[in-house]
Amino acid sequence: MWPGNQSLQKKGKPLRIKRNGNQDAVAEQHQIRLNPNKITLILGVIAATIVGLGLVLQIMYYTTDLDNYLLYLDFLFNVDDELNIPSYFSSVILLFAAILLTAITYLKVNAKDKFRRHWMLLMIGFYVLAADEMITLHEHLNKPFKQLMGNNTSGIFTFAWVIPGMIIVAALGLTFIRFLSKLPKSTRMGFMLGGFFYVGGALGVEMLGANYATTHGMLNMNYALFTIVEESSEMLGVIIFIHALLCYIKNSYRELTLDFK
Repeated sequence: MWPGNQSLQKKGKPLRIKRNGNQDAVAEQHQIRLNPNKITLILGVIAATIVGLGLVLQIMYYTTDLDNYLLYLDFLFNVDDELNIPSYFSSVILLFAAILLTAITYLKVNAKDKFRRHWMLLMIGFYVLAADEMITLHEHLNKPFKQLMGNNTSGIFTFAWVIPGMIIVAALGLTFIRFLSKLPKSTRMGFMLGGFFYVGGALGVEMLGANYATTHGMLNMNYALFTIVEESSEMLGVIIFIHALLCYIKNSYRELTLDFK
């Protein structure tokens, strides 16, 4: 506002500033409210719908003869397939978590917070996970790690990518112990619970499913259930993590403003 100018801002109306006899409109101020509980509920309902449809279609696939239309629907909702609705949804929620982490990281870097590098590492990690969900980078690690171990991986290590996966998880766990201890209790519990479900699905259930597949193969209903539990756990873990991030932003910053200059 310039000295000597009169201004009036009414609710729901734009602020106008009189300058040199002309009226120049200033953009209206709008708010986008993010309610952690509502967003979590919406994501949870979408995830449950996707998983539920996938389960029903897998049961039909293994118990009845599906026509071409239902076979295509089975592909669209099969959590063990790529480039379909479950994989896109998983990528979107991972990307959403990465964007929230980007906002927090920006604020932490500007404030020179002592844990800003931890937030940055989390941010990068979730962008990598979102990309991996689309291009299945971890699946391409199976062959080289099998060769590295002399093709002796079987049972729970049939999918050899879980070996470097466990090493990375252990290293990150040690790196983030102090970071977690300094977070608000509710945020810490949300991060840990989300991590438990995500890692438990991605590594734990994956290894159990691999052990089952070694003996019984993959083209059966029991193995399909392993994959459904695995992907459901991953989705649940990310949604819990998103809820924790949204609550952290709400409680720590109350209101964030995007200023376009």
